Amino acid sequence: MACCIKAETGTLIFAIINLSVMILSSVASIGMLIYGMVVFFWINASSSRIDYVTLMIGAILGWLAFSLLNLVFASFLLNGSLKKKPEHIMAYFIYGVIILLLTLPIIFCVCVFSEMGAAVNSAVILTYVMYCLILFMLRRTIKSMETLREQYSHKQLVEKC
Repeated sequence: MACCIKAETGTLIFAIINLSVMILSSVASIGMLIYGMVVFFWINASSSRIDYVTLMIGAILGWLAFSLLNLVFASFLLNGSLKKKPEHIMAYFIYGVIILLLTLPIIFCVCVFSEMGAAVNSAVILTYVMYCLILFMLRRTIKSMETLREQYSHKQLVEKC
């Protein structure tokens, strides 16, 4: 017997999990940035590894920027799901499609040129497919909310004289 839930409920569950993970990611990236700065100033006296530490801090800053951007859109998703605002869910949906399109070449390169093994390649592809299904669920939620909104919006009657 399969467990079936409504798309709105699935969207709310995903929004809560997504926001929680993005908060943890942002906090972790801030912690790593602080650690990287401490290491940078510690190693600054001996300049043999300064390029490695600079690269590490740059990568952490990129991670922090990406985490904060994800945090903003995860907030839009949770707000739209809780307050039944399809335009907020649509903002996350568009963001998700852009992320999928930008990561597709990376995923292709990882799966084709990497020597990580079939298990890692399968996990990467499975994650990509799952995110596509989540975006499909979000689209269904948007459509159902828009349909519900249209049912309750009344148009003005035009009187002819």
